[in-house]
Amino acid sequence: MYDNEARGKDLELNLLDFRIKQVAEFYTFKDWPMWPIFPLRRIIVSHNFPVIITGIRRNGNLSFYKEGGKEDVDNNYGWRHAKIGYNFFEDLIVQKRKIHGINRKGEIFRINESKMKAIKLHVPLCGKTPEYWQGDLKYLVECCGKIYVVNRWVDESKEKLEVYKLDEEKRRWVYVDNLGKYSFVLRREFSFCVDEGVKRNCIYFNRVQGLRGIYSIDALFDLKDGRCINLL
Repeated sequence: MYDNEARGKDLELNLLDFRIKQVAEFYTFKDWPMWPIFPLRRIIVSHNFPVIITGIRRNGNLSFYKEGGKEDVDNNYGWRHAKIGYNFFEDLIVQKRKIHGINRKGEIFRINESKMKAIKLHVPLCGKTPEYWQGDLKYLVECCGKIYVVNRWVDESKEKLEVYKLDEEKRRWVYVDNLGKYSFVLRREFSFCVDEGVKRNCIYFNRVQGLRGIYSIDALFDLKDGRCINLL
C-alpha cells in the first residue's frame, strides 16, 4: 500500500511482520449457477448438523439455508427469508459462538440459526445525531471478545468513520475514540482487528467497493486526528 499524502513514505503491508494469533474463516460460493439472480455478499456457515447457512443478499435481506431442507413454496431455491419486516442488513459476525447481525439503521440482532430467526436486541441506535443512523455502510468487528461497529458515511465528499462498542450488560453502544494498540481492517466479506504490522488506532478499508468486496485496501482513517489518507 502506498500513502500519497505522507511525503512519499511507503506503507507496505508485509504479512511476514505478523504472528498468527487467531485463524478466522469466511465463505463464498464458487461456480454457483444461481449467483446472477440470488447473489449473497456475506455468508456464515454453522458447524452443527444439519448445516445451516446464514447469509445477506445483495438487497439486504437476511436469509437462511438448511442442508437437506425442502425448497420453499415461493421457489427461493431452498432459502428462507427472515420474517422481520423490511430490514437492510449490513453485516454479520460470530462472537462467542453466537451470530449477530446489524442493519443499516444500526439495530443489532441476535441470530437463532437453528430456528432460522433474527431477534432484535433492545439496544439504542448507535450514533450522535439522526444522520449517523443512516450511515452508508456498517461493519461488525470482534476485538478482545467484544463486538464493535464501524459506522461509515460520506457527506459532501467528506468521509467519516465512527466506532462504537456494544455493552451487552447495559444494552448500549459506547462511543470509542481510541482503539489503543489495535487497528481494524474492514472488508465486506470479513472484518478483523490487528495489533502488529500496521499503524495503531486506525481503520483500514477500501473506498471503491464492489458487490463482493474484492478490491484491495486503499485507504486509512486515523481515529486520532480524523484524517482519511489514500494508500494507493
